[in-house]
Amino acid sequence: MTAQSRPRIPLAGAALAATAGIIAASYSNADAVWLAAAALGTLPFALLRRGSAALYVATALAFGAAHVWQSRQNPWRAWADTVAAEPRVLEVTGIIDDAPQEIVPGIWRTPLRTTQWIIDGREIAAHGKVLARWKTGDAIPAYGDKWRIEGVAIKPEPPRNPGEFDAAAHWARQGIFLEVRGARDAKAQLLERGQGSPIKHAALAARAWMLGTLALGISDAPAIGALVAGITLGARAEDADQFADTFRQTGTFHLFSVSGLHVGMFGLIAWLALRPLGMTRRSSVLVIVPLLFFYALVTGASPPSLRAALMISVAFGGMLLDREGSPANSLAAAALLLLAWDTNQLFTAGFQLSFLIVAAIFLLAPALQEFFTSRLRPDPFLPRRLYNRRQKTASNAGHALGTTLGVSTAAWLGSLPLTIAIFHLVPLISVPANLCAVPLAFAILAVSMLSLAAGLASPWMAAVFNNTNWGLAHVLLAVVQGAANIPGAYVYLPPAWLQPPARLTVFDLGTGGAQLLRTRTAAWLFDTGTERDFLRVIEPNLRAAGVGRLDALVATHGDTEHIGGAIACVQAAAPQRIIDSALRDRSPARRRLHDLLARQSRPKSVALPGDCFAAGEDTLVRVLAPADTARTSDDQALVLSIRTRGFKTLLMSDAGAKTEADLLRNHGAELESDILVLGRHGEDIFATQEFLEAVRPRLIVLAQTDPFRDGSDEKALRERLEATGADVFDQSECGAVTVNFSGDRAIVRGFLDGRDWILNRE
Repeated sequence: MTAQSRPRIPLAGAALAATAGIIAASYSNADAVWLAAAALGTLPFALLRRGSAALYVATALAFGAAHVWQSRQNPWRAWADTVAAEPRVLEVTGIIDDAPQEIVPGIWRTPLRTTQWIIDGREIAAHGKVLARWKTGDAIPAYGDKWRIEGVAIKPEPPRNPGEFDAAAHWARQGIFLEVRGARDAKAQLLERGQGSPIKHAALAARAWMLGTLALGISDAPAIGALVAGITLGARAEDADQFADTFRQTGTFHLFSVSGLHVGMFGLIAWLALRPLGMTRRSSVLVIVPLLFFYALVTGASPPSLRAALMISVAFGGMLLDREGSPANSLAAAALLLLAWDTNQLFTAGFQLSFLIVAAIFLLAPALQEFFTSRLRPDPFLPRRLYNRRQKTASNAGHALGTTLGVSTAAWLGSLPLTIAIFHLVPLISVPANLCAVPLAFAILAVSMLSLAAGLASPWMAAVFNNTNWGLAHVLLAVVQGAANIPGAYVYLPPAWLQPPARLTVFDLGTGGAQLLRTRTAAWLFDTGTERDFLRVIEPNLRAAGVGRLDALVATHGDTEHIGGAIACVQAAAPQRIIDSALRDRSPARRRLHDLLARQSRPKSVALPGDCFAAGEDTLVRVLAPADTARTSDDQALVLSIRTRGFKTLLMSDAGAKTEADLLRNHGAELESDILVLGRHGEDIFATQEFLEAVRPRLIVLAQTDPFRDGSDEKALRERLEATGADVFDQSECGAVTVNFSGDRAIVRGFLDGRDWILNRE
């Protein structure tokens, strides 16, 4: 390609400069005002000299100033810090800014655009967004409602465990730095309705109607209905989560959320629908562009859908101006506009993935298309004008297949770095799986559009189309699940080069408990917490660690707060071995687990005192308790001693003084351990002086206290723990605790406070 034929992409340099400016600003302590002044000072020089270098410097400085202003010097952030500096009751009036979510019956949560505050008896007009959670009473909140809420203001809590969703960062990217929680005994007051944007009102109403219409006739198949709604409108529902791992393993997970692919398919459907009406290309573009943004709003105005709508609109803008569009220039223009709106978009996985894929398609697809099509031509040495009918058909089919393979392979290569970094997964079957799945998804989206159109006149006809989608969704699931079951369809890449030979993670689950032991060759999970704990904390941690399947799940006792998530764990992580106590109890959670194992004809291992299990290289797990005399649930818990890399760790679960006495009587000096992990007994004291003297721990991990259940004397407990001379990691302060065993030392770190402690092998 010569310099004259190479397409001009003047905005690419500006987009790269903006990216560099944002990254540099995020790692510096620069002031937004000084950066903005420097950008203004550089701009006249760039315009007068007409030099691109100076213009790029001005762009980098301007975007760096915007990022510092949005992320660190935002006035609303400073206001939030002031309000939440001390606990106090206040009153806030605001307008609901999005569709509210009912998190538990009667309790709703939503972003609230505030108009007035009453703090310490003073009325303050402060305009900004907060996250509101309050009891609404008989009224059902809706977008645009104006409410007055009495409660307390706090900062959104950061995650307490590795792999846990960072809600505080998520809300901060939306300009929300404060959470208002309504008081339980104070009734919130609905003041007015219909105060929001008319456009968003229409979009949310249309979304609700569309979801209802798409469910007509298939309400008895909620999982399939959720899959169709997810592909069509990006609606996320728990019913479809059972398919998530399969789609992830085949590289088709992007079908679950509305992204550039969906917006592009919607635009193509709109184009195909308008062309038979005799509309000119210019008129079609003027109709399609607003439809793209309305579709993005209806699907929840997610950043990927808005990015795609913007990028396609920029490309269509070239048609209106009779200019040949440049995909790279359109990509750069969309990036500049999005970063100008919100510089924090640069650090989201969705933004990075979208632009990496589009950039990869632009850079790699032409060469890959030529590579594939050249090998699918009937005879590369025979001129096309001499082809017979069969050869022309084969050539056209080969060209179409080669073009599709080139684009799909480029998109797969573009997504691969982030897929490995986030999921530690390489979906080797991704290209052929997408070749089959994407046309099916396009068909589902097209039939959904027909269903919605028919639903305007005839619900019965909409139900007919929905049942067609029911069949297409089953075909899509069969294709994806069949691809995932092919040997070698995907490869997990645990980041072994980033982890020590062994790692123990003690999760902070409040009143529940769970620990994960990972070695280079095995992953053992001790308890799961509640079902919510497993899905919200432990499963993301396993995924981030590249653990596709557990080697063992150990259920210490039947407490729901410890094994309530066992069924979800069996379904998601498919543990090869399940180890349970031999003692019987009346635990509903344990009974449900046993019923599931019976239905699946899966055996379990019964753990008895004295049993020893290998958990990877140089790691042994030994069962010390419970004794047959245990009566309460917490004293029926398995007590486990883990020996790894020359260190001993004692996992006590929720055992109390009764279990400790049995351990002293049956094991004595064998109890001595380097690390002691303590749960909380529901009724009895624990960590008695005699027990601590026998264990002689050098490090103690203490679970959070439960004021409604803890039967121990907290002050006396702290005195006993302090008397041991061990360093105490209190999870109420440090969150989850990770212990990395490497060489002749163990490095202990609190997740929340970043506190470090080093144990050397004795």
